[in-house]
Amino acid sequence: MTHTSELIVELLVNHFEKEDQGSYDLSPIVFENGWTVHGVFRNEDKTWSVSYSTPHLFGAMDDIEIQYLCEEELFLLANAFIPIATPVFAEGIPIYGEDVKGLPMGMYLGLFHGFVSELDRQRKQDWGSCGPIIGPLSYAQNTYRGHLKYQFAIGYEDRAKLYGLEPEGMLDITEGVLQYQGFGYGDWTCHPVNLPEKTNNQ
Repeated sequence: MTHTSELIVELLVNHFEKEDQGSYDLSPIVFENGWTVHGVFRNEDKTWSVSYSTPHLFGAMDDIEIQYLCEEELFLLANAFIPIATPVFAEGIPIYGEDVKGLPMGMYLGLFHGFVSELDRQRKQDWGSCGPIIGPLSYAQNTYRGHLKYQFAIGYEDRAKLYGLEPEGMLDITEGVLQYQGFGYGDWTCHPVNLPEKTNNQ
């Protein structure tokens, strides 16, 4: 099920605020990404009091924070409770930083530091997700920071299907971030894979 800020606000209000009974359920809600909401209450001035805690980088929980928000701000905060996204790739797609043994020799485009959105980037307390290494390629060319043109190497055009790409095409670059299958990657590199090592005689 896809969670949206609207669904999450509805969940919070239904859980914490029992207007018909005049009572409150104070048991916290713990979301999949570790954010914990301890209370959501409507104030007389139509603002909301929200108390929550967030997971620390090293596993511990931060202190409970209380914010007084208007309804629009409550919906913005609810976005933080949506589980952090991680990319899911088709079977057989090699991932940047993992073992490349058995891959065809050649030049590959490696994507890393990936996030699904700017909000996702702000919430993650790391450098983001590693993406695929795409190839072998004949070339990868950056064009005015708006597109990255590529072409699969001769004899490996069929590998484009593995990545959901055409044998020759472009990947969009938006605000300096390379887009691929719903994720934006802040870093990318072209590097050789499985090339034969040079000897002293070469």
